[in-house]
Amino acid sequence: LMERAVSRARRLVEADLARLDDLGVLVREPVDLGILVRDVAADLRVVAPDRVVTVDAPESIVVDGDRDRLTQALVGLTSNAVRHTPAGTPVWLRVVSVPGAVRVDVADAGNGIPPEHLPHVFERFHRVEDGRSTTSGGTGLGLAIVDAIARAHGGSAAVVSAVGRGSTFTLTLPA
Repeated sequence: LMERAVSRARRLVEADLARLDDLGVLVREPVDLGILVRDVAADLRVVAPDRVVTVDAPESIVVDGDRDRLTQALVGLTSNAVRHTPAGTPVWLRVVSVPGAVRVDVADAGNGIPPEHLPHVFERFHRVEDGRSTTSGGTGLGLAIVDAIARAHGGSAAVVSAVGRGSTFTLTLPA
């Protein structure tokens, strides 16, 4: 039984690594982040009905990108916000136009991330054990995948967090 569980975990990790190493050819097209963020928020309200999910986004704000990969990145960030915060913790999604770029923030009012972990959260297999609820352990690849998607788009991923005050993950994409 233990051997099967270890084997299953290994296959999941290898599948995540394969996705990370081979993002494939990005399908570049105009993607309306206003619509995309509202869709991701609507889905989040269904899977986490205990959460208040707030969206602050322009009616329309278009970037050149791969809709599926950008959706994957935003779902990864919103899933983390739910997975790593206490039940009922609100989540905010914000889309902001900044000089030369568009920024998408996914923020929560959870426990925050201890400062010694912040430089490492986008590294493969890095997991924060303290300060955040670990009721469902992941592979430690979710944020590495988000970072890889951001970089594949010529953008970046970042985090700002304070223990006891919550975290804000930011995806910045070229305008």
